[in-house]
Amino acid sequence: MINVVLVIGVGISEIKSFGAIIAGRFVMGASAGSFSVISPMFISEICPPNLAGPFGVINQFMVCFGIIVIYVMGVALVPFD
Repeated sequence: MINVVLVIGVGISEIKSFGAIIAGRFVMGASAGSFSVISPMFISEICPPNLAGPFGVINQFMVCFGIIVIYVMGVALVPFD
């Protein structure tokens, strides 16, 4: 269900007005925040107690790795004057 909210946010962001872009970014941010709360909770609920910690660490590591990848891509794609 959160993926549907994310897709709606992307669709709103595609409208070519400043207000729509801000609203779409807000909706996408809310869905990303929901993912960051629900994903660790889901991991802790379904994993056996001895694996909940390692899987939680892997989840957090992948979030941080994704942020680093996006920053590197942003630096590579922005032209320097």
